[in-house]
Amino acid sequence: MDINNITDSRIVALEDNSCLTLEIPLEDDKNDNSCVHSYYECGHFTQKEKLVNYIVMQFIDEPFFDDLRTKQQLGYVVQSYQVKIQGITGNRFCVQSP
Repeated sequence: MDINNITDSRIVALEDNSCLTLEIPLEDDKNDNSCVHSYYECGHFTQKEKLVNYIVMQFIDEPFFDDLRTKQQLGYVVQSYQVKIQGITGNRFCVQSP
């Protein structure tokens, strides 16, 4: 998929405890890859809260990878990490596999 074809990609404000699902089908029928990408927004954090969240994400990373990639063999790409987008801290989890 050409990233330039996504014409309406922007940050949107969701109500508390709401969920948004975006499904983008692969254009190549022979490609059997798929990806689940979850993002949990945490909000504006103080420096201490960012650090605590970063440490928590470090504790989550190894067992997340070990269980999903090594034990269950669900994906060849398994990631979890903290991100900051426009000053908002969030946590991302990604599993990609055929």
